[in-house]
Amino acid sequence: MGVSVRPVISNDKSEWLRMWERYLAFYDTSRPEEVFESTWNRIMTREHDMHSAIAETEGRSVGIVNFLYHHSFWTVEPRIYLNDLYVDPEARGTGAGRTMIEYVERHALENGAVSVYWLTAADNAVARGLYDRIAQKSNFVHYTLTPNR
Repeated sequence: MGVSVRPVISNDKSEWLRMWERYLAFYDTSRPEEVFESTWNRIMTREHDMHSAIAETEGRSVGIVNFLYHHSFWTVEPRIYLNDLYVDPEARGTGAGRTMIEYVERHALENGAVSVYWLTAADNAVARGLYDRIAQKSNFVHYTLTPNR
């Protein structure tokens, strides 16, 4: 059973939403409808550097990967932040996750990005098993600040 990955198109909206909702549920979170719509519209509008791809096996959607390009103070070339990676539970272990990461890596190579990076939960052992095999773990600690309004 081979896995293929391609950019999402407008007809993929319901499948993309289904998988993104499952991804958010995996992390025990949700987002309001306006976030779904805004995110989808940015993905579909090519002037934004936000991208999404869908993984398929035998004509069935089995995963999504969302990523964005951004510039850095440390390089001239852009970087890619792999924002979300989701594989349906029944498709885990089929290579879908690796194939989607390789898709993003090719995207980086074709568009001059110098690196691809991502975050995951410390207790996401299954995904970390893959990540530890294909990428280097950073020594940096991630912090989040929510501005007081």
